[in-house]
Amino acid sequence: MTDDKIGAFKGAIEFSDVSEIRIVTSEKSDSYVLVTSKREWELQVESKRELWKAAFLRNLPSAVSVQKTIANNGDAEGTGRRRTPSVEEAVRRVTSRGSSSSPPPPSSR
Repeated sequence: MTDDKIGAFKGAIEFSDVSEIRIVTSEKSDSYVLVTSKREWELQVESKRELWKAAFLRNLPSAVSVQKTIANNGDAEGTGRRRTPSVEEAVRRVTSRGSSSSPPPPSSR
């Protein structure tokens, strides 16, 4: 997502509507694509990776299809796709532009 698109970013992931999650792991980050009936949400996690993974899987419906992949070269940037900002990075960018709602990080219960 480019900086100009992040400024226009609005919405919330309705976890009860997620039908599929695609997880791509690499040395530096994990990429999660959450598929809902309205859109696909791609989130990239660079820190606290196991905590985020557990939070995603714990909060998704049990019937969700889970697909796991390991990036070939150990870095998601080598997949030929634009680098997606990490969740932390996206929240920082959105909140620095005056957005009052930012998603809380997963709890460490």
